[in-house]
Amino acid sequence: MKEIGSLVNRLEENKYFDGTLNNIKVGTLCTVYLYTDRHAYEVVEVKSQDNIVIRRLKATRTDENGMSDAQDYKYESDLSAKPEEIKLTKNGWKYVRTFDRDSFYKCCENMKQNCKTEEAAVNLAKFYWMQNLTEKQFEKVLNGKQITKFQGNVNISFGVADEYYDYSF
Repeated sequence: MKEIGSLVNRLEENKYFDGTLNNIKVGTLCTVYLYTDRHAYEVVEVKSQDNIVIRRLKATRTDENGMSDAQDYKYESDLSAKPEEIKLTKNGWKYVRTFDRDSFYKCCENMKQNCKTEEAAVNLAKFYWMQNLTEKQFEKVLNGKQITKFQGNVNISFGVADEYYDYSF
């Protein structure tokens, strides 16, 4: 069951503006719709028309309306923003998540900051990864196989970048 959130967001998501239907290219602007907020993105790589990489734009508020619905933004590319690969499936756009041995070991290294021992870091990383993988898939990853999954819904429209923060939540 889909949560409703903002009626404006539900009406705008999954639309193609400015002739972008089947014509997504690098530089195409897009908007990712959350419950009531919106985030501006740009396409940074097109693998195919149903498999693209997007990156969040830096959105700087330009109005002086405070905690208001009337919001204006200036947008610019943000090379430090993490690129996100998305894929159009029969159930809509989904995030592409890739799990491999090197990524697991990087996760273990990152977890060392939160743990007192290396064993605790590995266990924490494994716990995190097991939220997404079965035991069998995890064993395949440790043995060098790469697992790709499509996760989460990406409510997106193409051809326009829009940022909006709902102060009522």
